[in-house]
Amino acid sequence: MTVRKSSTRRTFCCAFGLAAAGAAYYGLAPEKQVLPDTYSFSPSPVQQEFLRLAAAKYDYVLLGDTNHQQAEINLFAMHKDTLGAVAAGGDKFFFIETDPQGTQSYIEDIVAGPDRVERRGMRLGDANMWICADDVRRRVSENFEESVRANPAITMVGADQRQVAENDPIKGWRNRILLGLPMDLSLMTYGCVGTNAFALSHLADRITGSDTMDMLADDRATAAALLARAPEGGTIYYGSGHFTGGANALDSLLMDAGKSVIHINIYPTNAVASRALEFSFRVPHAYLIVRHEDEDEKSQGVYTGVKEFDDLFYEAEANVTARNSLMPRP
Repeated sequence: MTVRKSSTRRTFCCAFGLAAAGAAYYGLAPEKQVLPDTYSFSPSPVQQEFLRLAAAKYDYVLLGDTNHQQAEINLFAMHKDTLGAVAAGGDKFFFIETDPQGTQSYIEDIVAGPDRVERRGMRLGDANMWICADDVRRRVSENFEESVRANPAITMVGADQRQVAENDPIKGWRNRILLGLPMDLSLMTYGCVGTNAFALSHLADRITGSDTMDMLADDRATAAALLARAPEGGTIYYGSGHFTGGANALDSLLMDAGKSVIHINIYPTNAVASRALEFSFRVPHAYLIVRHEDEDEKSQGVYTGVKEFDDLFYEAEANVTARNSLMPRP
């Protein structure tokens, strides 16, 4: 009788384990990442002019990545023409959400030449845990490297001080326990972290009453480093969740330091932007659409979320129109 109960219990546990594994496999599945081979991801002329004007007028241009899993946003935000536009507006620094030391070493290799880059064990796309497909990782790396080489007037800087703060063993272990399991399962199964896996980690954080997610959104150390490195300003390409207006959010901390900022989100399509903004508690000052060729000819993928920024768009549009009128007709 005892043997039968033990056997039944083991059978139940095995079945439950298999069911849980199956649920994890399908439930944590990331979104498919497919990029068109011929698409350049370059900003339109009006988008470039809008960014140039924004960089000239505001201390910090905040480019919000609205979905780390959609690599086209990364390719657009760090395209050589995007960097060229903000550099033309006077920005000398372009800050990205990566480890400072590793990024500096990587950029030194890029400047040294292709041979040094090829000998690296890890490039930008390889280090991005949100990207699953090898060909997408390669394109992200090549796009970044081309931008660095094409824009010597602007310095790329890894700005994420949270990477440094995780050297604290207590905080590090707590983060690993609360955030690690769903994300590690996703990494081991698919080679990347999907949106569902991150959402599950977020849910675990809230259920346990932990402050881990709050810690990850605390940008005080990052803001201090940015202000020390570039008190005159620059462009910051970060997850849009860091520009929420919260007490420890990056946009608020920069404004508290007396700096002017413009928050510009980036969305892959206008349909995605419309859905996101419908449920957003904080509307960006403006937003750009990656697939701008599908937009109306007038906007070329630039939209203002706050009326006071309309004049910046009208100026960008007028400048591009005037420039085009001076070009010789075929």
